[in-house]
Amino acid sequence: MSRLVHEQGRNLMLFAAVFFLLECVRWYSVSVEGNVTVANKNQSELEASPFNCSGQEETNEGTVLFNQDVRIIHTVGIPRTGSTFQRTLLGLIANLRGSDQARNISLLKHHPPLKLSLGPSKMLFTTVNSSNTDLKQEGFSWSGGMVAYTQRYAEFTSCPLCEISRYQVIFNLTRDEEFQLRQYMRYWSILRQCCGSQMSKFMRAQIVGCSFALDFNVEGRIDYHMCGAMNLSAVEDSLTRTVLYSRFPKSHLTDNAAEARLKWAQKGDCKKSHDNVRAGLGFNLQKFDKHAFCNKLQRNVQVDFGHLH
Repeated sequence: MSRLVHEQGRNLMLFAAVFFLLECVRWYSVSVEGNVTVANKNQSELEASPFNCSGQEETNEGTVLFNQDVRIIHTVGIPRTGSTFQRTLLGLIANLRGSDQARNISLLKHHPPLKLSLGPSKMLFTTVNSSNTDLKQEGFSWSGGMVAYTQRYAEFTSCPLCEISRYQVIFNLTRDEEFQLRQYMRYWSILRQCCGSQMSKFMRAQIVGCSFALDFNVEGRIDYHMCGAMNLSAVEDSLTRTVLYSRFPKSHLTDNAAEARLKWAQKGDCKKSHDNVRAGLGFNLQKFDKHAFCNKLQRNVQVDFGHLH
């Protein structure tokens, strides 16, 4: 009798497993809209199903693949979520794919609020804190397509260079291209934090001599930059000798001429930006009071560390 019950129980478990797999297959669909391949087209139906096999959130995000019809790439990000990293990376990739097919691919970076209309000739990438709901709450909406890829801040900060492999399928990157992108972005990321008018606030504090800038409460932070321990001129040399910098000098670094003076673009910009800070020019070259800046940043550090509430 017990053996019969055992057999019946095992059969029931097998039936449940097969049923679940069949539901996964039934709810998963792949279609082609225009010339852009889209997976999980029926996203609203998928999310409504109790058998959500994809694990995707309700963001209209699917697998969108680059193709010969794409002419415009949009990147939309919440400020301070690594949006410039994504924009620079996509700029390099757009240059690679544009040169492959002898055509120009425009890359447009935006911050919300914003409305976009997509289509077969456009792709959309986003950067958020946790999900694309962040963008919707900030007033961003889009129609006519899916998000090709969303960069999430927690994953990004844990391993920025790991992001590059997530673009491989979308753009059919070769092994050499992936390694060239990582080579470039490795050095670019250092200069992004340590140089230019948008450098790390802790680097700015170190330059102006804030008394707490080298305290363990600062240097012990996960997001501390280590800029002071680096030979930034050598990092500049390393970036400018990379394969991609040689192929696409400057063109991918900025959105327009007005942006060019705010970010690192060429050798010597590190020293120039540090001199600007010493002269009282802070974020985006805006004038700032060094004493007030140090006091405010120190208070923020103390709040983060739990000394103030």
